Amino acid sequence: MPDHEETDPMALTITVTFDPNTADELIRWRFAAAAEVNPDHPDLTVQRAIKAMVHVMLDEPAVSNAVIDRLRHEQQP
Repeated sequence: MPDHEETDPMALTITVTFDPNTADELIRWRFAAAAEVNPDHPDLTVQRAIKAMVHVMLDEPAVSNAVIDRLRHEQQP
């Protein structure tokens, strides 16, 4: 959904706090991705980037499985 459309009442809002290094990496990635998506107008919000990531994870079993593997790995002592 484009940012200017009315919010779906069933929409989910999530707040995530990243450590400073991860936040810096995400911001750098966002700028690089924005330039790849539209070199003439590199404008990409973190919200739009994360939405795209979630959609890829939901649509691609290999990516979804990689996320599950990461969660398993992080769960181990």
